[in-house]
Amino acid sequence: MLETIVIQVTTRCPFDCPQCYMEKGSREMDFDVAKSIVNWALKNNVQMVQFTGGEPMVYPHLEELVKYCHLNGLLTAIATSGYNCSSSKLQQLENSGVDAICVSLNGFKENTDFLTRHTFQYAVNALTKLKEHNITSFINFVITKDNYSELEAVSRFAKEHEVEKIILLRPFGKCFKNAMLSRNELLNLKCFCDNEEGFLQVENCYLEYWSVVYDRECFCNDATKKTLFFTVDGYPKPCSKSRTYSYESPDDIIRGFSFDGRCLFNE
Repeated sequence: MLETIVIQVTTRCPFDCPQCYMEKGSREMDFDVAKSIVNWALKNNVQMVQFTGGEPMVYPHLEELVKYCHLNGLLTAIATSGYNCSSSKLQQLENSGVDAICVSLNGFKENTDFLTRHTFQYAVNALTKLKEHNITSFINFVITKDNYSELEAVSRFAKEHEVEKIILLRPFGKCFKNAMLSRNELLNLKCFCDNEEGFLQVENCYLEYWSVVYDRECFCNDATKKTLFFTVDGYPKPCSKSRTYSYESPDDIIRGFSFDGRCLFNE
């Protein structure tokens, strides 16, 4: 049963981060298309809508779309670099009923974060300002050999800023093939996660990252089962990292997509 849908509301983004795998451009989702996706989600008992991009904080209808979801009983979350997270913008989103904002931060030091993202100051500013608002905050942390040693410091920083949880993601893309942690580093990371008692969470989409720890394949079981991704054009996909599938509607992808439990990642 689907629990969450992820909507790419825009391809616009002011940054060109090395780690980014998403399409970049100037396209934005038509508001009526976005509403129709939300209406479909309501009919199918979806619980949460997540907004992504590009940078969703530049989408002109973001507050209106969040409010529409909120008034219809859906939880909402926004994944952002921290860009445009001024106090006034966050207040508007709080008034619209947003439940959570996930800020991307890949290091405790700016030069470390810069290796994968160019948004360190924006992320720190957003997390600082979020303390002033009634919005749950999360950190999305893509863990690599370069920032592995800074995770403990980021964890302390997160707790000081009342962050709910750090979500650990694996590095992606060919240029980060050599950034994956070694087996020993993964084992140490698992121990650290266990000691943090749930504060550090490996996103289910990236469970294959732990295969080396468990000596068995761990693949995502969420795509098209618990989650569904919608491109900026309104087309459904199993997830943001999969190829586009030629289905006419979300119902078709749920009924017709033969999924073996593996979220195939295109290196």
